[in-house]
Amino acid sequence: MIKNKTIKLIEHQKVTKNFFIQNLGNDGDKLFESFKDFVKNIESDDNYKHFPDLKNFMRIEYNKTGGENVRIFNYVGMVQLQNGLRIEILPKLYGYNDIDDNKAKLIFEKMLNQVIDSKSISLSKSSQKTEKMSIYETFISKYLDGIKDIIKKGIKRNYIEIKSNETFLKGKLLLKEHIINNYALAKRFFVSYDEYDLNNPKNMIIKATLLKLKNITTSIVNKNDINTLLKIFKDVKVSKNFEKDYKKIIFTRLNLYYKETIEW
Repeated sequence: MIKNKTIKLIEHQKVTKNFFIQNLGNDGDKLFESFKDFVKNIESDDNYKHFPDLKNFMRIEYNKTGGENVRIFNYVGMVQLQNGLRIEILPKLYGYNDIDDNKAKLIFEKMLNQVIDSKSISLSKSSQKTEKMSIYETFISKYLDGIKDIIKKGIKRNYIEIKSNETFLKGKLLLKEHIINNYALAKRFFVSYDEYDLNNPKNMIIKATLLKLKNITTSIVNKNDINTLLKIFKDVKVSKNFEKDYKKIIFTRLNLYYKETIEW
């Protein structure tokens, strides 16, 4: 597993093995092979056949000697391979040998702003913050901004039914369970009552994502933000099954401000 290795490419660039070796050193050769495998898998994957633009955003090309290169088409953003390599693809603004990363990232952020039709995922107001972050960290930062916006609007609680054997009478006495469990315990009551609780699927998914991002991010700014948010979500349980919990979520006008962040 490659950890914290990133290579910067440009939209429409022809990517060669030598480019990988020059930028990634001794690992460049095998990482370029894994990059080509990723592209070939997309080209052959039937799941992409109904999305031709996505299917063809990268393509294998052959040079004069029969070697394979990768060409990037109409795509900016980030790709992470299974081996952990992060590939940043910046907008084509300058020549390949004269890349102004900071300006390209700012343009990328403006482009991102156009495709995010949401008030939940707010873009960083500090261009200086964006300049210092990789695209990967920028995506993390925007997700964290979305959570901050949720907190401002209010973390949603849900009523959940609690059934338990208590020393107090609260809610509804469950007579059958009470007799079975407390026939010799005069000071116990088996009851059912509703509790206004933070542990709903939306909050649990956010908590699990924050914990995952904490282990991934290399940005001190993002890590500090994550630690602050985790303190706010400290009483929330962690989702153990994202897919199962996501299917439980019903978005209404009362919690719609969660939607963009959950789906981010």
